[in-house]
Amino acid sequence: MRRKGLNLSDKMRKCESCGGSGKVQKATLLGKVHKCRSCKGTGSKPFKLRCNYNKTGCQKEAAPGRKMCPEHLARQRFWMKTYNERRRALGLCLNCGEQAFPNSPLCIKHRKRATEVWRKHWKPKFHPCPMCKKMIAGCSRHCQKCQPKAKVIAQARNVIHVRESQQARKRAGLCIRGGCPEKAETNRTYCRKHLDYMAAKQRLRDKLKPHLCRCGKELEYHRKFCDSCRDTWRRNKNE
Repeated sequence: MRRKGLNLSDKMRKCESCGGSGKVQKATLLGKVHKCRSCKGTGSKPFKLRCNYNKTGCQKEAAPGRKMCPEHLARQRFWMKTYNERRRALGLCLNCGEQAFPNSPLCIKHRKRATEVWRKHWKPKFHPCPMCKKMIAGCSRHCQKCQPKAKVIAQARNVIHVRESQQARKRAGLCIRGGCPEKAETNRTYCRKHLDYMAAKQRLRDKLKPHLCRCGKELEYHRKFCDSCRDTWRRNKNE
């Protein structure tokens, strides 16, 4: 039984309002429903946006999804970048121009607002722990239970890697200090530069190391006796 208002032939008819290639995709009891690809069912041809950069009258076609042409978009990005760099140099907020928070390009007000927006839209990404295969969220590689064990394993691997690299450099006759390209001194494992550096470091360590007088008092690095012991030593020497 044919229902009133339903015409199956309309499914293959082109859009009569704009003459586009879109066809009637659906027919209802109330009549035709056009879903044309060109006019989107509005009954008019598609409207191409023109550039509206500061109302200068630029008649170039706007970029896809934008209100300005590519030339004015590039110009606006350049000036915004320069403007933000000047505000950063003066320690001002990029949004309102007030005094920025220390080590931040925003003031306290806009910093809180940005944090709230980030927390609202942020979604944690889940990934498996390499050791127990448990799904965890966040930036940490291991779960909270496996972190101590993973830390010990990583330290052991680093020690083994350092020892192997030092042994290889020692066999080649090179200085074992990091990636130093100099050759080691005779009967030594370091070059002259790093030997002098280690000796100076040891002298400084001995200089800053607290030492005691024979009576038990703590002395400065340039003294051998405290005041009372020095007077006693002088008295005994004169006698």
